[in-house]
Amino acid sequence: VSLAGGAEPLWSPKGGTLFYRSGQRFVMAARIETAPLRVALWDTLFTDLYRRAATRVNWSVFPNGREFLMVGGGEATGVTMAVVNWPQLPALRRTGSEPR
Repeated sequence: VSLAGGAEPLWSPKGGTLFYRSGQRFVMAARIETAPLRVALWDTLFTDLYRRAATRVNWSVFPNGREFLMVGGGEATGVTMAVVNWPQLPALRRTGSEPR
């Protein structure tokens, strides 16, 4: 669907739109029509400053199709943190307890 190359394609939750990461460091959307099969519209969504993966999709689309989960850029620290029950974090910080 890309005229200049792309990677890590994801379908929108409702279908009909294919999101992908372009070689020019943008996140793109291509609206697909099926009769006849064609790209009806290309749209540049935002500048892609996020970490890419060579062998897998490294991002996701929220169920509403309007928000994305991306892996931040910067230096890798080698530390992985899992936060369980994250809505309670503000309450834990106020009481001085540390999340585990």
